[in-house]
Amino acid sequence: MSLDWLGWSPAERAAVAYLRAAGHVVDPGDVTPRGRSYDARVDEEPVGFKSPALGATSSTMLNRANESKRRGGQARFLIFDVRAVGLPITEARRGIARIRGAYSEYYDGVRAIGDGFDVEMRWKSAWPRGSTS
Repeated sequence: MSLDWLGWSPAERAAVAYLRAAGHVVDPGDVTPRGRSYDARVDEEPVGFKSPALGATSSTMLNRANESKRRGGQARFLIFDVRAVGLPITEARRGIARIRGAYSEYYDGVRAIGDGFDVEMRWKSAWPRGSTS
């Protein structure tokens, strides 16, 4: 699948390119069997991409997760691309922990891709495949 797929924003295409370069299979998303929309499938798992603006903090990450929840869309796994926005790894980890604390029943996990780091936390089995990690 081309990175020029019209449904992906430039920020989402950057995340897709990163994930594909890391060896992941990334395909465009649509609607899950449960009716939730998602941005892509990464290794068959529906994900939602988030690309905060310059100056993002852990609060920004929490707010973006909350916005997705309120809209009723997105997947149960979020990928934040925080490269070039000035978010250090400690703040990315804090953001992931805050999302887990606030929305552990809504999201299954979060990944943050930053400048020189790639951190992930899962607190539920990978949805919809049912595998545990």
